[in-house]
Amino acid sequence: MIRSFKQLIEDVQAKHISPIAVAGADDPPVLEAVCAARNQGIMEAVLVGNGGRIESGLQSTGRSPADFRIEHVNGNSEAVAERTVQLVLDGEVGSIMKGYMDTSVLLKAVLAQKELKTGRFMSVLGIIESPHYKKLLFLTDSGFIIRPTLEQKIDLIKNGVDLVGKLGEKNPKVGVVCAVEKVNDKMPDTLEAAELARLNQQGNITGCIVEGPLGFDNAVSAEAAAHKGVQGQVPGDADILLFPDLVSANSVYKTFGFLTNSKTAGYLAGAQVPIIITSRADSVETKLNSLAMVAIASKAASSRS
Repeated sequence: MIRSFKQLIEDVQAKHISPIAVAGADDPPVLEAVCAARNQGIMEAVLVGNGGRIESGLQSTGRSPADFRIEHVNGNSEAVAERTVQLVLDGEVGSIMKGYMDTSVLLKAVLAQKELKTGRFMSVLGIIESPHYKKLLFLTDSGFIIRPTLEQKIDLIKNGVDLVGKLGEKNPKVGVVCAVEKVNDKMPDTLEAAELARLNQQGNITGCIVEGPLGFDNAVSAEAAAHKGVQGQVPGDADILLFPDLVSANSVYKTFGFLTNSKTAGYLAGAQVPIIITSRADSVETKLNSLAMVAIASKAASSRS
């Protein structure tokens, strides 16, 4: 089981991972990250967009444009996104990273191709490596679905379980996070948390252990769980935390990233290929960690094919 980003990077180095296509690659922080990924043997990148701006960006970071494959596209962001997706369909790359373009433009191009759909809702996993926790922690949905329904929450769990499985954990523990640990008829999120746990117990959600409602504290702290009398297999040992809405998941993810000594990464799950949706506020290290996460997901996918 991979428990840190350092382990993750070591695992994917020099493994001949399929290249990643960067849509709108004329973005200096993204270029820094893909250059670092190349230098560390994580993966190569195909840079898609305005060739002149991409070359200038590489030169400004001290890299030679000759070291990369640059796909020059004449046209707007939609044309860049379509060319990026075509590289996936042609089998020339195994994953996608968003560069300088709107997320909606890239995802529209992805969803336009039935070959890239899985039948699940897509969701963003915010990944945390905290010095105060014993393993990587996956938060969902931290960037895509505003207020997931019960049906969507099931897919969010499945997406998270698939990704955590690629890191070696075959039966991850899922904590359904709410404001309280007891079912309260006036708090619909607690009712859905209990229903998700019931569906898991009955075998309708498989490959994981789902428990809830849980508070954030007792999901990640055995001491807090014991103090509150919260029992189960998940308290103090969660791999995945399912939040009731985008605001809570995104806020917790960004709190870890900006106000604690934690490392972070992001991953868009639910498509046939791994996708990174980066934020301009994300550090180069976060983008590099995200590239490593996509690399291991690509490696797992290629080993099954």
